[in-house]
Amino acid sequence: MSMTVFEHPIVFAVLGFIALAFFLVRWLFSKELAHGKALGVTALFVSALIAVNLLVVTPRERIDASCRELGRLVDEGNVAAIDARLAQDFAAGELDRQAFLERATSTLTRTRIDLVRLHGVNVEIQDAHTATATLDARCNVRSSEGFSGAIPSRWRLEFVFREDDWLVRRVESIPVPPLNLKTEAMMDHR
Repeated sequence: MSMTVFEHPIVFAVLGFIALAFFLVRWLFSKELAHGKALGVTALFVSALIAVNLLVVTPRERIDASCRELGRLVDEGNVAAIDARLAQDFAAGELDRQAFLERATSTLTRTRIDLVRLHGVNVEIQDAHTATATLDARCNVRSSEGFSGAIPSRWRLEFVFREDDWLVRRVESIPVPPLNLKTEAMMDHR
């Protein structure tokens, strides 16, 4: 994974502030004009870096935000807005776009999904037009049959860049690893 200024601003800001501190100390002890100029240039550079970082949204950030938006839309039960986030050639396993939307409408009509929380969103950019996001989700589910519980899940979403936006082309549920691997491994060694 390449490290860019816009995806890791904290690292570059820390390095910039270290350089600022260095030049400040050098200038305070020497009062030389060259050290003062270096301090000023470094201060301008760090300020510009922070300002530009606030304005630039990287593809990873846009995809992460899209995943979180989809989680919010599921929580709200807003299938029409979910539809707007899907590519025309969308598929979920054996379901095409239309069948997926029909199943989502049916499921969200019979089941109440609350408190959707996403964790560990990992975005991998394949090229300028494709990316994959893997994430863990947890939500509270209540069905009309009386089931209620917190359900963990893991998802892989394939995104495509079309019409100036990242849209979901594929979605698949992937197995959630056991929750207590460390505890289970310790018990096996006893």
